[in-house]
Amino acid sequence: MQKSSRILLVVAFCALVFAFLLHIGLGTNGFTTPLDVARELLRGNRGDTAANSIVWTFRLTRATQGVLVGAILGVSGAALQTLFRNPIAEPYIIGASSGAAVGAAVVNMLGFGFALFGLAMPIAGFVTGLASLMLVTALARRRGVVETPTLLLAGVVVSTMLSSVLSFIILFAGRDQGQVLRWLMGGIDGAFWPPTILMAVVFAISFGILYRSSARLNALSLGEEAAQSLGVNPHRMRALVLVCVTAMVSATVGPVGIIGFVGLVAPHMARKIVGVDLRASLPLSGMMGALLLLLADTIAQRGNQGSGYPVGVITSILGAPVLLLLLKRR
Repeated sequence: MQKSSRILLVVAFCALVFAFLLHIGLGTNGFTTPLDVARELLRGNRGDTAANSIVWTFRLTRATQGVLVGAILGVSGAALQTLFRNPIAEPYIIGASSGAAVGAAVVNMLGFGFALFGLAMPIAGFVTGLASLMLVTALARRRGVVETPTLLLAGVVVSTMLSSVLSFIILFAGRDQGQVLRWLMGGIDGAFWPPTILMAVVFAISFGILYRSSARLNALSLGEEAAQSLGVNPHRMRALVLVCVTAMVSATVGPVGIIGFVGLVAPHMARKIVGVDLRASLPLSGMMGALLLLLADTIAQRGNQGSGYPVGVITSILGAPVLLLLLKRR
């Protein structure tokens, strides 16, 4: 990795820390300066002042979950775009998010949401998300190549079908329609520590695996024949990426819902800054995704104080024009 890329990663990390503190300080109303937020975080969860209670009890979990979800989507998008050599590949567009949501919803509706120490929903989401991703990939493959228009069409069709199945399952179970719709739109307003910790563990493991494989992924981006000539097994790398991405997405869908377009936009921003080398663009994609989600959630909180907007609506509004621009360029 070049020295300039390392400097840019440090700058991006500092910007993310500032955005994290700013997000906690803003909340749904009022304002606490980033310096005061940092001071309360360093003091620990004492609860001896109103500011300390607000930061630790109400805002820290939401901001932490926002960073993790954004980082997961950014890294997932970067890995999928490199794997498929396709600039529009991301978990939401190609159906992985909807697939994971179906599995999580079925387990929850059957009453097993907290089985296996709370891991039943992520495990079920992993199985159905991976199946959805493999289906879209198979539909889009022509002569051994995943074509961009076919990938988009297959992803939209499968995602729409799974979203309809998901809505039917949840409504048939008698759940409140408003809650169902809000979950489908995606949001981090109901953040709790157990699912957030699970996200952190899954992200750390999956990101570590993908980052260690970044040199082989760089080779795979040149094409399967070129990768094989460099000693890379394309089939093994494809399986590794799909498993890691599906695991990360599955950990987010249950507690957060479906949030789109962050995984599309963040990798493009990262490549514009540090280039295509995944040793730099992969971690930067995660940081860009976290920044985008914190920004979107800040708008969601401040846009409708009291109840707030689902953050998935804001990310779709911001991300859809980027997708249209990419399609027009191609």
